[in-house]
Amino acid sequence: MRAQHGVEHGAEAKLASWVRRRASRLWCGFFGGVASRSRPMPRQTAVARWPGMASSGRGYAPPAGRHPRPASGSTYLPPDLRGFRQPATLALKKAYEGGYPTGYMITKRGETRPADRDEILTVDIAMLAKWLMAWHCQRPNIAYNENKLFDKYFEQLFKSDYLPADIAGLAGWSRKIEAKWNSGLPLNEVLLASPSYSKFHLLYTVQLFFSAASNQIDKVPAPSATVGFPNPDALIGFAANCYNSALDAGMAEYQDKGRIFSPQNWLKAKDSLLKLSASVNMFMGFMGAMPGGPQMRQALVLPANRFGLRWVAD
Repeated sequence: MRAQHGVEHGAEAKLASWVRRRASRLWCGFFGGVASRSRPMPRQTAVARWPGMASSGRGYAPPAGRHPRPASGSTYLPPDLRGFRQPATLALKKAYEGGYPTGYMITKRGETRPADRDEILTVDIAMLAKWLMAWHCQRPNIAYNENKLFDKYFEQLFKSDYLPADIAGLAGWSRKIEAKWNSGLPLNEVLLASPSYSKFHLLYTVQLFFSAASNQIDKVPAPSATVGFPNPDALIGFAANCYNSALDAGMAEYQDKGRIFSPQNWLKAKDSLLKLSASVNMFMGFMGAMPGGPQMRQALVLPANRFGLRWVAD
């Protein structure tokens, strides 16, 4: 009996000892974790700067795609892109505002137009980069990506000797496209649903008309040479029709190959540009048979010295 009682007592003692040890570990683990979390982090000495941050600024760059949370009640502005304050862009600003005294070029995030400057002649440097990519580089399919424009293509896009009149010409065509967009542009619903692509594809198509009519299909017209066209609204309407035809041709080609057509992917691909160019060439072929077509085609012809080579951005 005593032996049995001793065995039971020994088992109970072992169990109690195990429970005490387990409880001690949990207790120490909990408070040890709290203590470690409450310790101050060692001070960092390296400072990472965002593109556009002043050299005297201090702070840490957030992970890619992340931005710091703004203070309560404040408006968040993303950091300036690289190139916003580069010498080339500042030279463009100086030349543009010198050529158009009532104009203004915005070169900083959140900057607003001064009250004494003309709204029509106000140009945002970020939009200028997109116009240059669509017009001179003939790559509207990548014009939507501001980060890529300023990081990868900055040297190709921003030239300090670019004429203020050409900047004004690009801005003028962009305003006209925007006005037509808001007043019922005859575009396919798929294209209307992608304004960040379609508006720059339309700008690209406009310059294609001048190149095709002037037999300079491998070159790009100076924007300032195109502003005298007598009926810009009609030309933008023709550009929309060519854009629709290009989309139809792209969809038909995918269906013939038994592939699934993705409008977004097609707009990002060079195939959209090839189809647009082919559509414009076909349209120019029968423009002469349209009422007023011969006169319009003649108005699209520009002197050879108003054309230049395409800026490489591949």
